[in-house]
Amino acid sequence: MSDRTVTESELVQFSEDLRNAANNLKIACMSLRSCYVTNASSVQEFVNLRRKITNHATVYNRVILPIANIVVQNIQDFVETYTALSYDDFKECIEDLANGAHRNQDMASYTKLLHQEILANFKNEENNINIVLKKLEKDTDWYKARAKQLRESSNVKTSWAIGLSFIPGVNFIASPILWFRGKEDLVDAIASEEESKLAVAATFIVRDVLQTSLLNFAQALADISGFFSILQNELSILARNSEDGVTKLHYYKCRNKVPAIVKACQFYMKSIPDCQTDLMTIPNDFDKNYVQQWLLEKKARIGNINLSFLEMGRNLFISNAQFVRLLENV
Repeated sequence: MSDRTVTESELVQFSEDLRNAANNLKIACMSLRSCYVTNASSVQEFVNLRRKITNHATVYNRVILPIANIVVQNIQDFVETYTALSYDDFKECIEDLANGAHRNQDMASYTKLLHQEILANFKNEENNINIVLKKLEKDTDWYKARAKQLRESSNVKTSWAIGLSFIPGVNFIASPILWFRGKEDLVDAIASEEESKLAVAATFIVRDVLQTSLLNFAQALADISGFFSILQNELSILARNSEDGVTKLHYYKCRNKVPAIVKACQFYMKSIPDCQTDLMTIPNDFDKNYVQQWLLEKKARIGNINLSFLEMGRNLFISNAQFVRLLENV
C-alpha cells in the first residue's frame, strides 16, 4: 500500500468531475430524446436504426441511469459524514470510512463499465448509421455544412454537441450548454415536417453527440473511482497510524471541501428530473426481454473472473437495498 494521499487540488477536481458527469448526462439524455422527435416513417432506414437504438436506450433508462443516480447519492451521503462527525467521532470511524470509500470506488467503477458497454452497443450501429446518411445524401451534406458554420461561431461553448441545436424543443433546452450567451443566440431548429433532415440530424447526434457524452461520463466515473481509491488508501493508513496531527490534517482538509462537493452532487441530482423527462420519449416497442438479457449476457472482469453485469452488481452491492431492488425489478 502506498502513502499516497488526497491533495487539495484533487478535492477541487472531484467536485468538477461530478459537475462534468451531470452535464454529460444531460447531453446524453437530450441526444436520446432527439431520436424520437420525428416519426420519419417515410425513411425506412432511419426507422430500422431507431428500432435498434430503442433497445439500447431502454437499458440506459431502466438500469444504467438509475444506478448512476444511486452512486452520486451515496457519494453525497459519504462526504457529509465529514461534517456530521466531530473530530473525536471521526477518529473512531476511520476504518468504517475506509470501507465506505472502497465501496464508492467499486460502485463508480461498475457504473463506468456499464457506460462503456452501452457506448460500445451504440458504436456497433455504425453500419446502420452510414446506411441512413447515404440514403439521405443531400440532407447529410446540408447538415455538415450548417454544423460546420455553427461550430465556427464565436459564441459556441460545446461544439461537439452542436447537433442538438437542430432538434425542435431540444434546441431550447440545450442552449445554455451549447452557447455562451444561451437563449440569446438560439438557432432555428429544423421544421417538424422536414422528416428527412430531422432523421439525418438525429442520426448524426447518435454518432457524434451521444457517443461523446457517454465517453465523457465514463471518464468522469473513472476519475471519481480513482479519487476514492486514493482516499481509501489514505484512510486505511490513518486507521493504523494514531498520530493525531496527521489525522487532524486529513479531517479538516476534507471537511473544508465538503460544501463544494455536496453542491456538485446536488447539481447532478437536480438534472435528473429533466433527464427522466427526456427519456420518457422512448417508446414501449422495445424487446421486452432485452434489458434482462443485456444484464445477463454482457460480461465484465473482476480479477481473473468474468461475471455478468447482473452477477457483478449483486456481488458488489448486496448490502445496498436500493441497488438490489433496482436489479430485481428489471
